[in-house]
Amino acid sequence: MKILVLSLSIAAAVSGLIAAWYWNKAANFFAVPGWVQHHFETTGMDWEAKSKDWINHLQMTLLQGGRLNSIAARWTAIAAALGGAAAIAGLY
Repeated sequence: MKILVLSLSIAAAVSGLIAAWYWNKAANFFAVPGWVQHHFETTGMDWEAKSKDWINHLQMTLLQGGRLNSIAARWTAIAAALGGAAAIAGLY
């Protein structure tokens, strides 16, 4: 039974670390359009084009961050379930 508890505890720890990695990835996204990122000259771009470019990159950032947060939440749930299972298995 100790091997089962140890295995579940290790699996919970690994799942928690994976979740933390995804949370970190989700927190490190930036909404920067390509013309800003690569220092292109924007003298020919009007404000409407610049605004649309920023909005598109904000939308992409929010979608990517949301997807990564969703994955991290699932890994956190797995870690919690495995930790609970390890605790229950330790009772017997």
